[in-house]
Amino acid sequence: MKIRHVTSLACAVEIIETGEFRSQARSSGLGDTGLNCFVEGRAYTSRNIFNACGVELCFDWHGKVTDEIALMFEPNWLCHWGAWRSVVTNGTDRDLVATGISNVPIEYWEEAVPQMPWFCVPSGIWLRRAAKTLSRRIHSSLEKGVPVRVI
Repeated sequence: MKIRHVTSLACAVEIIETGEFRSQARSSGLGDTGLNCFVEGRAYTSRNIFNACGVELCFDWHGKVTDEIALMFEPNWLCHWGAWRSVVTNGTDRDLVATGISNVPIEYWEEAVPQMPWFCVPSGIWLRRAAKTLSRRIHSSLEKGVPVRVI
């Protein structure tokens, strides 16, 4: 099953490089604690608010799926919240694989590059090369598929 997660490029890079998604919501009493996402082919409202945005990170989900609210707190489930969103539950340690990222302009990649060394001159050339290298590295990882845990 194909799912999409809206986030910033910096967050997407961290997820891909670490193989971990860290939920911003830390309360175990919140049902959407986990990876909020959209399942391809399902209808969702356009009135969602995102913690970060700019890119869509694409995943394959190979696990269990439910509409049952009671399972929102159990790991290794993809739970649907009606028209609002779906959630890969906190504690998930299998069945989620990052496979793609939306088209990202090179300027976004430049913003995701760590600070350049002081000795790099001219900085524009270094930044463009570093951005292309980062982009290639991330796309190469995604082509292979990156298993992701939700913690």
